[in-house]
Amino acid sequence: MNIPTIDVQGMIDYYIDILSHKDVNYVPKKFPKYSYKCDVISSEEEWETVLQTGRGSIRFAPKMSIENNVITITELPLTKTFEHVKTILDKEILADKVDARDESTVNTCIVIEKVPHKQCDMNELYKRLYNKLQCSETFNMCFFDEDTIYVPCSFNKVIRTNLQYTMDIQMVRIKEELEQLQEKLTVLEIIEDMKQKNSFKSLFDLDSNSAIDFISNTYKCTKEVSSKVLQKPLSYLTKEHKKEIEDLKISIEEHHNDKNDIFEFMLKKYKKLKKLIAGNLQS
Repeated sequence: MNIPTIDVQGMIDYYIDILSHKDVNYVPKKFPKYSYKCDVISSEEEWETVLQTGRGSIRFAPKMSIENNVITITELPLTKTFEHVKTILDKEILADKVDARDESTVNTCIVIEKVPHKQCDMNELYKRLYNKLQCSETFNMCFFDEDTIYVPCSFNKVIRTNLQYTMDIQMVRIKEELEQLQEKLTVLEIIEDMKQKNSFKSLFDLDSNSAIDFISNTYKCTKEVSSKVLQKPLSYLTKEHKKEIEDLKISIEEHHNDKNDIFEFMLKKYKKLKKLIAGNLQS
């Protein structure tokens, strides 16, 4: 989709803002920030233009420092490497005046020191490297939605479509879980009622199909539910189910609330995700 690297916490805040307004078409006023390790020297307006229109370019510069005539590069733009640094030194006729070492392991660490007894203005070299190691990345965000391709595609369009899809999936899941919980509750309520009325004795003289019909007709339930009542072992039929029934009713009520207000349900999910990510970033 050619989406620029975006701060994940800012993106979650963007989702939370939409969900808080309970309108998937709401457009938040505040865009998330970028998440690049190197320096971003484009203006905030240029960044927002990329997200608003889905098209534009961002300019990057290396992250550098100089101390005691030693230049240290700790981040390079995506298209730049240590070889680019050496090429610049060669073109500036400085390769024999400085010692350039790539000490990178997991993180970038390029060290440039002046060779003793050689003439080299390290502050001037710092400025040249900073300028020559810059680059621009062009974005033309696209998005595939069923049979339609949106090019360019705004950041909000991507988020809105993704959020609607996620909400639809969650609604299906909640509905399926509700049906399962309700069926389980019905089975337990039938078992409890039959225990109180001592109705199980009347089933002993019936074959399987007749027993299923008896339960279905008596409790106005499906044959699938009736068969699940009969599938329970004797030890299960005689145990206490009141606590389990109470827990099921609470869970069913919670699922109904989630189904009736999917925005609130999703909002809780994203707030929980935000706390989780914040905790992981701090640790």
